[in-house]
Amino acid sequence: MLRINPFTNEGIANFEQFKIYPFLVQGSIQTIKSKIENDIIQIKNELFYCERILLIGSRGVGKTSALFFIKDMLDKGGISNFVVSHLPTSNDHLKLMVGKYLNELSESPFYLLIDFPDSLDQDNFKKFLIFLWEIITNKNYNKINLIFALNHNHYDRSFNHSEILGKFMTLRIEPFDIENTKKLIKSRLDTINLKIEEFIEERVIDSIYSHTNGLPRNIISASNLLFSNFNERVITESQASALIREKYFDQV
Repeated sequence: MLRINPFTNEGIANFEQFKIYPFLVQGSIQTIKSKIENDIIQIKNELFYCERILLIGSRGVGKTSALFFIKDMLDKGGISNFVVSHLPTSNDHLKLMVGKYLNELSESPFYLLIDFPDSLDQDNFKKFLIFLWEIITNKNYNKINLIFALNHNHYDRSFNHSEILGKFMTLRIEPFDIENTKKLIKSRLDTINLKIEEFIEERVIDSIYSHTNGLPRNIISASNLLFSNFNERVITESQASALIREKYFDQV
């Protein structure tokens, strides 16, 4: 029987992709979940306490998915929010990206969620940090909520230009442990009604975990490799190890 491969989307690049697959709430994501739930209650009671949060982690650890998780919570709570993947460097640039100037946006509470690109032009990065000061000192600052997702090196590099990101609360998104590695694989298999024990032997999870270092994007990539060689027979540990040794590092 031909099955749809649930592991083809290795990196979540847009909100529509995110909504297809279950999202695992673990570690610092639980902290974010609690904060956003509380924020929504406060905003609905017209109590405005601005959020300034950085989600910091390595490539493939799930920072973009975390932002989409926050967006989904805000959407369901009826709170205005915008997700952008470029750094706004001026008020005009911000309007071009989200359709309104800062003063228009901040007439009511809103969230600006920025997914930092992996590669940054240093001149634009500096301009963004200068504009960021304009944002957080706006007269409606308490209605402007900022949550950014960025790599460790971008955070460290920001201090070459400004101390402003030091004013943000930082939450580190850590790689999965082996139990969450299993949960991630299971959650994808659930979308096609396939049990994990029908796909791979239990010990294969250990192999996937050790090769991927618990990075969600790499876990999905390794699972994609195995599923591409799945022929309705459970993949054994020896078969998985051979496939991973032969092809995994070329794939990622």
